[in-house]
Amino acid sequence: MDTYTQNQERRREKQAQLDEIAVLQQECSQVPPKVARQILMANYPQRPESFFKRNLRLILTLDPDQLIQILGHKDPTGETAVNNVLEGATA
Repeated sequence: MDTYTQNQERRREKQAQLDEIAVLQQECSQVPPKVARQILMANYPQRPESFFKRNLRLILTLDPDQLIQILGHKDPTGETAVNNVLEGATA
């Protein structure tokens, strides 16, 4: 796979993540705060409940691109490991 194709794929993946976060924000804004926290904790178990209690209003109002930087990926370690293996296999 050439660099151009890899970059396009990464852009598509990031856009899919941003779309997913936007939907999550919309869903959470339509339910009571306790339910919104439960939804967020189910999607981001690496964050404690206290984080979502303190920051719920901010989470619901941030731009998805900003929010993904705060929340991070659901499994950044696993994603990095997979990418490293795939790059090693193609090299």
